[in-house]
Amino acid sequence: MKKLLKNTLIASSCAIVLSACGGGTPSKVIDDVVVEKPDVNVGTAALVVAQDFNFRVDSDATINVSNAPTMKGIVNVYTSYLHHDETLGKYYPNKSTLLTSFYPESASGATIQLAKDQEYLIVEFVPMTSEGTEIYKKVDLTGESEINVSL
Repeated sequence: MKKLLKNTLIASSCAIVLSACGGGTPSKVIDDVVVEKPDVNVGTAALVVAQDFNFRVDSDATINVSNAPTMKGIVNVYTSYLHHDETLGKYYPNKSTLLTSFYPESASGATIQLAKDQEYLIVEFVPMTSEGTEIYKKVDLTGESEINVSL
């Protein structure tokens, strides 16, 4: 009797679990969703940019880094900054304007492309160990094709 009761409880539990977890027909998907279209036709004519904007690259330049720390790290070059800390004299780069990156232990520089109206670059050295700190330099451009940065 005990064995019969035990088997009945197990079978009932399995039946309840299986029926509660599904196994029937999939639920109906409603295809009658109405999405309203906007009345305004937005196209490229709606874009607003400066009159003199273009994607033209005016010149190639080579950026060379010297006196980089001996620890393993990476040099990032940006075209603008987000914050200038006047107390520390540091320009913190706008990370969305990354131009190029290179490892100073395997290459002392890189070739970059500059627009004619580019006035400066932000050079950042980021150590890949916990031994050092970041270095930030603002480099004013003078129109030369060779840019030398001493970290």
